[in-house]
Amino acid sequence: MVLSNSNDKKISQSDETSGKPVISTIFDQPNANFVLLPAGEKFPPLEKGWQKKGHSFEEAKAHAEKGGNIGVMAGGEYIGLDEDDPSAFAELQLPTTTKWKTRPGRFGLWLKCSDRTMGVLSKYNKKADQSQIKLFRKGQPVGEIKFERTYQVIPSSWKIIDGSRVEYKMVTEVQPAEVSLKWLLSELARIGITFSKKDRDRPSREGGKRKGLAKGAGIEKNRERRYAQAALDNEVSILAKTPEGERNTQLNKSAFALGQLVVSRKCCNLAALYPTIITIRPSLNTFYL
Repeated sequence: MVLSNSNDKKISQSDETSGKPVISTIFDQPNANFVLLPAGEKFPPLEKGWQKKGHSFEEAKAHAEKGGNIGVMAGGEYIGLDEDDPSAFAELQLPTTTKWKTRPGRFGLWLKCSDRTMGVLSKYNKKADQSQIKLFRKGQPVGEIKFERTYQVIPSSWKIIDGSRVEYKMVTEVQPAEVSLKWLLSELARIGITFSKKDRDRPSREGGKRKGLAKGAGIEKNRERRYAQAALDNEVSILAKTPEGERNTQLNKSAFALGQLVVSRKCCNLAALYPTIITIRPSLNTFYL
């Protein structure tokens, strides 16, 4: 599903004139914080109490130019998604977002969300101040979502694997895309990702009490309905935060994104569930379906 992404401009991650390691300026975002790491290491950070000592982009850039490693901190509106087994996320329809390679076959993604609430996380038996969620598929670890008091190591960092130096490399140098956490967790569950290793044999929330029921037509409709609701909620959340004067443009983008689900039959019940026109009453800043 295509969501919002404010700027797709690619920005160079290297300083060809000086030859010094340089962090991509795509990480120079409002309220973004960084942690300083030893050269070639991902842990521990150089400073004690680093969770409360976030550094600015300029400070991180200076440390990188001296050869040190850098981590971008999760927290506030920023979250991180680590794909340690990308094949497990093949069906995840994320918008284009900041992405880099952490080692051959593994990726880090940087996202923005503003709905990390107790209600969203409690549905999955997680605390509102959860620092991260480990992700599993069929009982095997496949990645993590990082929320706060943690970080992702970013280019131009490096590490030693099996005796060889491996560089962190940018893959997609675009602004971090904005998504709804409710939608993201629902999508991960839809493609078979669980948030605990012990959940591997547990029936899905949409599927009823027995795995055998998950093949029934009624269960499939429930799954589709939940997916449609999460997709719609995500677009409404984006619209609600769009400034006046830009809403018509965003409304068209959101309508197109939802329409694509119907056209591609990823969610063929969507048209039946919700009318196709969303109208806005600016005086109340309210969206009507």
